[in-house]
Amino acid sequence: MYISTPLYEFDDHVIENPCSNLPWTEHRDTLDKDVAYPDLRTFSYICKIRTIQSFFMHMIEKDELEGKPVPLDLEIHMLRELREWENDETIRKHSRGYQNPLWLQHIGHLTRLSFCFVNKANIFSTNADNALQASCAACTSFRCLQKKKQIAQPWLAVLSQFRAAVTLWYIIWARMTPVPQHANDAIRDCSAVLAIFADRWPKAEHYRDCFEWLASTIPRSQPPGQLSTEARQGLASLLVKLEESGIHRTTSRMLHEICETGPRTEVHA
Repeated sequence: MYISTPLYEFDDHVIENPCSNLPWTEHRDTLDKDVAYPDLRTFSYICKIRTIQSFFMHMIEKDELEGKPVPLDLEIHMLRELREWENDETIRKHSRGYQNPLWLQHIGHLTRLSFCFVNKANIFSTNADNALQASCAACTSFRCLQKKKQIAQPWLAVLSQFRAAVTLWYIIWARMTPVPQHANDAIRDCSAVLAIFADRWPKAEHYRDCFEWLASTIPRSQPPGQLSTEARQGLASLLVKLEESGIHRTTSRMLHEICETGPRTEVHA
């Protein structure tokens, strides 16, 4: 993957206090007032969230927690770090390209989703509630970016949107409940996103087809959450194509559960 976005940007005017952005210049005897210093705030802001994400991934791999409930202390710590990052007012005024607030909010939604490992054991927990909220927000925010024609690399966008969509449908399936009212907009937005990608990029067709399968099959299952053998076999055939194209491990695990096993038989009150 190549990064095509500029590493930093220049303000239209000379930064009044360049040392705040370039701390390594603060010991210089004099500063050339005519120099337009690069604004590294967005760059450092993205570096911070990547550090947060990397720390979480390290803890998951170190403790072999993939697919398991995240320890409560780690979950609380990561969500606190994310909230502090989201509440940083440093770059609120930026509004250009991939540095605008909507893109940064979208990164926050995807990060929160990555912190929430959902399975049938914790499907009625606050963790699952956070995952559902983050999935809906990720689908809706990316659709807004797509309308503004501010689209990232298609491969990464398809994988992230598909993970959000599968998480949303997995929670609905495992909870054996109707589609929540607040999720309807997110489902519609994600459907449009994947349909547009599939129209412009043939490799995205399998992701669109799987999403359409989930959207048409899970809400119609009777009783809710109980899929027929034929329906699960249909998903299994789609899953083979998805794994050939590439799919996140967490996404694959959720789809395997849907097509291979049934959810818990009782509904949590």
